[in-house]
Amino acid sequence: RYCLGSSEAEGGVFVEPCACSGGQRWVHLECLRRWQRSVLVLQPTHPDLYQEDRRISHCGVCTQPFTCAPLSRHEMMMGFTGVELAAL
Repeated sequence: RYCLGSSEAEGGVFVEPCACSGGQRWVHLECLRRWQRSVLVLQPTHPDLYQEDRRISHCGVCTQPFTCAPLSRHEMMMGFTGVELAAL
């Protein structure tokens, strides 16, 4: 679902971010963050057109809110641009 790696060494620690069960229960936190950033890329860049996308904060399978708080839009942007550009 969200994991892009196959081992803990590739994606860091596993977390249970929602109410999913079975093989979809566990995800690398870094993989979840990477997926959330990919959702952000699809959003308009002008502040007047931006709307909060539910996919960043809720599971697309079980529809429950993620137990680990999503990064803010600013924090996610820093993951793309670095501190200097995100501060503009």
